[in-house]
Amino acid sequence: MGLSACYLDCSIVPSRIHGQLLIALHGLSGSALTGVSLSLAAMSPYLLVALLVAIACSYVHHRRLARLMAPSSVVRLLCSGQDWQIVSRDGRLIKVRPVGEIVLFRYLAVVTLEDSQGQKYPVPVLPDSTSQDEFRRLKVFLRFVDVAGTFQ
Repeated sequence: MGLSACYLDCSIVPSRIHGQLLIALHGLSGSALTGVSLSLAAMSPYLLVALLVAIACSYVHHRRLARLMAPSSVVRLLCSGQDWQIVSRDGRLIKVRPVGEIVLFRYLAVVTLEDSQGQKYPVPVLPDSTSQDEFRRLKVFLRFVDVAGTFQ
């Protein structure tokens, strides 16, 4: 199969598994920090305020990034040969290239993409992020791509 025959079009939706895992991890870290800070709160009330700000920032981070609600989040991955593009939530078509490692597990595929300005777009895809057939095709496709975005 030549490079011209290699084509991928994968739609991505927010993963409930990813969101629930992040809620659990943020909850555990928040409760651990709360326990530590309450014991130290008698010494400094500013520490308690700093903890509440950290918990609020964690919640905002979860709502924006974990649920893929940011305007720059990836909702579609397109690749034809060596040309990689993503479609963001706000409808922009952005030319990107893979950087770093491509991580593939049975129930997870993660590829980090970078545009010409250096903005990075981590794209985690779990089985509930796309259809079963698209998830399988994506994993097969990514298995044969090296870091430079070319096929091995």
